[in-house]
Amino acid sequence: MTLPALPGSDRAKKVLGPMPHVQFGSIEKSIDYPGDQPKLLDVSNPYQLFPPEPISLHRVVHGSSDEITGDGAPVLLLGDSYTTLFRSDDPDSGAGLPDQLMDRLGCGVQTIASPGVTPAKLLEDLRERPQALPQKQLVIWTLADRTVVTVKSWKQVKLPVR
Repeated sequence: MTLPALPGSDRAKKVLGPMPHVQFGSIEKSIDYPGDQPKLLDVSNPYQLFPPEPISLHRVVHGSSDEITGDGAPVLLLGDSYTTLFRSDDPDSGAGLPDQLMDRLGCGVQTIASPGVTPAKLLEDLRERPQALPQKQLVIWTLADRTVVTVKSWKQVKLPVR
């Protein structure tokens, strides 16, 4: 199956330059996805009003070796809850942004992300893991657009220099 390109994936390939291409397996899977918006409503049984919707996932099958998802991966993905959606650490998924990047770029992607994280906290988490940066050729930072609007002050966080 030919997948659509992810925005910026061609540019990312240019930054990465020539490297051995890793071929990942994939599985198409349909799930009933409840979403997270109904639980934000102030009603009892919100999923009764808004039942789960069927969606198709393109699951990427990969190992968890250091070169694929750890410090040895050439790409580092930083992000918030949107980055963690459908990630491979969910046994029923493996269809999240990190997995899709691996499949499209043909290389490992290490992910540091968590729901509700502020930009400064994310960088502080990265600073506490200096071993994550030396092998990286590309760092991608994703964040919800509301973060740009709601963060009142962008704190500077010094990272280790390689």
